Amino acid sequence: MASKKVDVAVYDGDRLVTKLAARPVRLMPGGYAGVVYNAAVYPLYADDCIKLADEPVDKDDCDRFVPAYKDTPYAPEDRPNEGDDDAGHLGIEAWYLESNQFGHYLVFDALETAARRLVDAVESHGLGVRRWDESSRPADNGQFYDWFIRLGFTGSREECLRRLAALLQDEEIQQDDGLTEVLAAAESDSGSAHLDQMVDAVFAAVTEDVDTGQVVEFLELLDLEGSGEHLGYFSWRYREAMTRPGAAFDGSVESRLRVLATIVKDDKELLARFIRSYGRFLDQSRGLTRSAIDAEFDRVDLDASWRSAEDALRRARASTIFLIHASLLIFGDDDCREQLIDKVRQLAPPEPHGWRQYPQNVIAAIDNLERMIGFVEQLLCGDLDDFEERFVNGQDELLALERGDFDFIAELASVAKVSAGAVDGDLPFVVLPPGELIQSFITELRAKGSYQGREIDLRRVEVLKRLEDYFP
Repeated sequence: MASKKVDVAVYDGDRLVTKLAARPVRLMPGGYAGVVYNAAVYPLYADDCIKLADEPVDKDDCDRFVPAYKDTPYAPEDRPNEGDDDAGHLGIEAWYLESNQFGHYLVFDALETAARRLVDAVESHGLGVRRWDESSRPADNGQFYDWFIRLGFTGSREECLRRLAALLQDEEIQQDDGLTEVLAAAESDSGSAHLDQMVDAVFAAVTEDVDTGQVVEFLELLDLEGSGEHLGYFSWRYREAMTRPGAAFDGSVESRLRVLATIVKDDKELLARFIRSYGRFLDQSRGLTRSAIDAEFDRVDLDASWRSAEDALRRARASTIFLIHASLLIFGDDDCREQLIDKVRQLAPPEPHGWRQYPQNVIAAIDNLERMIGFVEQLLCGDLDDFEERFVNGQDELLALERGDFDFIAELASVAKVSAGAVDGDLPFVVLPPGELIQSFITELRAKGSYQGREIDLRRVEVLKRLEDYFP
């Protein structure tokens, strides 16, 4: 995963001391951005400058980097010193407890120093910490939070909430009690697009004759406003695609149309392949879905351990692909829900201390797997009535996709215009999954012979390498 790099001006008071080129942006203990100067990390301000009057932090305490696709969390001008936090105050801004068949997850907003304090407090209060990290998916209440802690506590949700309330009762925070309606899970930090804007944009982009009813029918399946009123496959798939790391999404209507076009095109092709391979599993033919999920799961090499970077990369890639495929297959038979939940549990990577020393492309692949596991948990777990509603709706949606009812959406890819300044952002399409390196990918293909006799066009490989230089 490439880190964000910036050109930095170094100031001593009002005097410009020097300029630094292409410095990686690190995360400081308080959650703000920083860059290295004279072997120490200084806070980075919004005009890409650092101030020698600030107290620097040791590099060993800033071992995490800001990914290239994320916004820079600049330090505020009135930033307090890193060591000035009141150690007696946990500093949690908002929190929520998500409970599903995989356990209890405490999700919350806070600076990194406060997050570390909360982890220690949770451990010392007997709730246990199985894992904690930055959050990469919405919780089941539709909200995005900064961090999550997977708790070791195995009791009821009510008892877990009681213990957390006792721990956090002195905090000036707000806790969602889970009784409110599902909020805008599809919204990102770029804002949301209203249904009428999307309808107008679709009509402006497609060339074939479609009526308003067709367009509105499809867009309503996505739950664009995040109201939670429609549960189905496409509303889940849309949230997953919109929040995918490395996606070139800027919040515009055009960007959303590109996402929709990709979903329709890719999922229709995947659905057709499954039908060719396993039969018409969506017709509720008992046994077809189960055997299809088993066959896809067999492609994951569970014998590949996580102890080497090569095995971990292979395992993470194959597991992520399985989860994408299984998330569509599950709509053939709701009786396979428990079967799939069991398989998801088998795919979880080990604790981060076992692989954080691996190369960045391996870490990116594992992070991508953990993110996908979270989304599949959201798809399968929670209230049984919600799952049954999602299953019935999703099956109807996929049958409509197979019939070609949504083919006009695939035309929306034509709105993907690459601007002259695109080199400063992300590619508007995916060449390889996030974290993959082109040469290692091709080397592995050759070693396995898994490209089934097709030739590798070295001229195209060179073009991809040039793209990789521009978009690391």
